[in-house]
Amino acid sequence: MNSEYPFLEVTKPDGSQYTIELENIITKQTTAEIYISLGRQSNNHIVLPDPHKTISRNHCSFQYKNNRWWIVDEGSSNGTFLQREIDRPEIDVRSEDKISLRSGDYILILGELSPSEQPIFWRLEFIDPGETSQISSRETIHSIEYSLSQKTLFRNLARRRDSISLGEQERCLIDYMSRKNHQNSDRPSICEYDELIEAIWNEDSFGRNRSHINHLVWRIRDKIELDSGEPQFLKTVKGRGYSLDIKIIEKNWV
Repeated sequence: MNSEYPFLEVTKPDGSQYTIELENIITKQTTAEIYISLGRQSNNHIVLPDPHKTISRNHCSFQYKNNRWWIVDEGSSNGTFLQREIDRPEIDVRSEDKISLRSGDYILILGELSPSEQPIFWRLEFIDPGETSQISSRETIHSIEYSLSQKTLFRNLARRRDSISLGEQERCLIDYMSRKNHQNSDRPSICEYDELIEAIWNEDSFGRNRSHINHLVWRIRDKIELDSGEPQFLKTVKGRGYSLDIKIIEKNWV
């Protein structure tokens, strides 16, 4: 295909294949942020036939924001799953609310169950011909550091050290996770959703939920990770919360 627009290589549960070009959907939208809905209901941009009623009416969406594509689960009943490579385990998009997409990623959606009750998926391969090349190795982030006394976050690249600007809630999250690591002999600790909510919002924590933490994490990842879809430092612990791989400096100030 000559188009620079993304497209989907679709494999149906019965094994037959076809292509969905996204160019016409994208060019009809009038804003820089693109929204492409997918589900079994006819008003979606992409409609998947669903005789077994395993796909939700509004199942998931492809969204283009902040110069990257995302897959977003729209509250589906049976889940939307991402597979980076065909032999790697699937990621439940619901655990993150949204995950950034790379060309060659597979989106899996339950199509039916086999006679032995094994899941048979729709498999949608996301292809983006215009995707920029991977960041070169010389730009690799070697580490991130946090000053406990100054409450300042640093990012160390090959040839420079950058101070990272954080909002108040972002700083609270980094500070809490860094101090918990320090109490664990400077090793990454699992921080549960509930304790993060309490640490960040304290008396204003009523009504806060995992989604609020996830949104904070996305913002921080955009600042510290070269690829927020494959985080190196602020990692998801599925079903529990997050862990932070960070170097603590000025420990004597604790």
